[in-house]
Amino acid sequence: MSAGHNGRFKPGQSGNPGGRPKARRPNVSAFDIIFGKTLSVTQNGSQRELTIDEALQLQTYQAALGGSKMAIRQVLEMIEKREAALAQTAPSPHQAYQTRS
Repeated sequence: MSAGHNGRFKPGQSGNPGGRPKARRPNVSAFDIIFGKTLSVTQNGSQRELTIDEALQLQTYQAALGGSKMAIRQVLEMIEKREAALAQTAPSPHQAYQTRS
């Protein structure tokens, strides 16, 4: 090898002077966009607004009542998560009953 420079770029010059291109899209998933929307739903003759998440949960509850084993499993998981969240926010039984001195 010779002592001369055989590479593409001069010493000290970057191979990418413009740097990495900026991201074109924000880091928002399609689910975030969909779950932010609402639906108009008619139940028992009255109309109300539901988020997509609420509508999917309602549909899952209805499928569970119809006997779908997968829906029943999902509803039981929802109940377990709700119970765990309530247990974290509820006061402990020892705090609820304090005696006066």
